[in-house]
Amino acid sequence: PLPTLFGQRLRYTQTPMSLGAILEKLEPESMMKDGGLAKAKISLQILRKQSEKEGFAGELATCRNGIKILIQSSVLHPDVGIRQEACSVLCACLEQHDLAFLHEAKQCMLPKALLRCLQEEERSEAQTAGFDESGDDPDAFVRRVALEGVASL
Repeated sequence: PLPTLFGQRLRYTQTPMSLGAILEKLEPESMMKDGGLAKAKISLQILRKQSEKEGFAGELATCRNGIKILIQSSVLHPDVGIRQEACSVLCACLEQHDLAFLHEAKQCMLPKALLRCLQEEERSEAQTAGFDESGDDPDAFVRRVALEGVASL
């Protein structure tokens, strides 16, 4: 049964969040709040889905600090899942070959950030902690996606 209010059925509508509101969840201050990390992961899933759409890269390029926030998350965040999703969004945008995105990405030093994702010495925490019990490298996916991004430059 559908929920009712004052005897009338309620209808649920989904209103899309603005790109700025989604990216705001990836700001360090937002992630540090209660439940912030979970919201950031959901935001990255939304961005990953949107990055598959034609024209998303250009939209991201016009959003204030959008590319910078994703670069920051893909390079510096301690959570491997967040690094993976952020890097995947950036690389999906690179594959669209949008000139506005490419120009803004160059200004934000995206090529340098992708190279940093590939460098072994930048993973000092992972090297110190070692690999998981199965012998898998936790950053292998991040480096694979970063390599695809560098190749599409």
